[in-house]
Amino acid sequence: MNIYELYKDQTETDPLLCAIKSYQGVLFEEWNKETIWGAWGRNPTNTGLGNIGFYLYSRCMPPRVSEYGNGGFCPSLKLVDTYPMAKSGRYPITGYDNNGNPVIDKQSGYTNTGFTENFKQPGASFAPGFKAHNSCVGRDARFYASVFPNGFYWINQYKGIKQVTFFTGGTSSYLESGDCVKVGYMWRRPLDPALNTESGSWGTVFWPYFRLAEIYLDYAEACNEKPERNENEALKYINLVRERSGLNAIETAYPEVKGNKDLLRTLIQKERMVELAFEGHRYYDARRWMIAQKEFPGPEYSLNLLATSYEDSWARTSNVWKGGPRVFEPKHYFFPINQEQLSEMKNITQNYGW
Repeated sequence: MNIYELYKDQTETDPLLCAIKSYQGVLFEEWNKETIWGAWGRNPTNTGLGNIGFYLYSRCMPPRVSEYGNGGFCPSLKLVDTYPMAKSGRYPITGYDNNGNPVIDKQSGYTNTGFTENFKQPGASFAPGFKAHNSCVGRDARFYASVFPNGFYWINQYKGIKQVTFFTGGTSSYLESGDCVKVGYMWRRPLDPALNTESGSWGTVFWPYFRLAEIYLDYAEACNEKPERNENEALKYINLVRERSGLNAIETAYPEVKGNKDLLRTLIQKERMVELAFEGHRYYDARRWMIAQKEFPGPEYSLNLLATSYEDSWARTSNVWKGGPRVFEPKHYFFPINQEQLSEMKNITQNYGW
């Protein structure tokens, strides 16, 4: 129909900044051509300031660094680990050991130890060089557009140039109770840096519930899974999504993917995880793929925010999270059927396990 297209920034000449702004524009440019079905945000009840912008954006802002920051939205370490490396195009983590430490794909170019001095934060030209953990260096543009790591500078200068650290005693210090970031990373993607939230300006909230990148990834998955498999089509459409982020083709990053249906399935799943992050898909995708029993149960790992120094806070631990281990049982693949419906429909049985 030639109606929709992937949103791409037309202003930046630097490839990384262009890729960052292209991904950000999916949310920031209201009703752009990638949006198939979108909506304005509706004001929820009991939001404090009574505005959907405050309700959403304040949770994407660091407490005690930003005027209204609550820091409530945080990515899991597993999501943070999944973002590809910009140069190799490979997803850096292949799994986890029994202590929650990542098993690293050495071909990806990723390292989970040490620091890079005088690192310049992508998309924040005003920020001075600083000591960045190596896990945050050389990542996919979507990482810098979406994830706000421990040690980075806040995304605008409305309260001056502020470095944000989440450990105990840091500028957005970890607290046993109260508003704080409990993972070591915060989710910042919906918040436009140009919006002056420090003065209480919350703007409007636009959300693309259904967009073209999702269609492309749906189609790539279908082409890989159907009985008469069409590998070329699957590769073409996952690569269209990756290309916007400045990544090389999936078959360039993984030459072994050619003729390998199982590997391509895994790579499509990883690509969906980062491209559609925080858009409400992962909960259903993991169940649809029947991998939730492997992906979801277990301890909730975070950075060691109990540490009292920036360097020590980069160790991983399950001691910060107070909610207990995550549980997923086979019955959780389905919702229970409401008893009122069961009473009306005598021949319908309750879903498995309920």
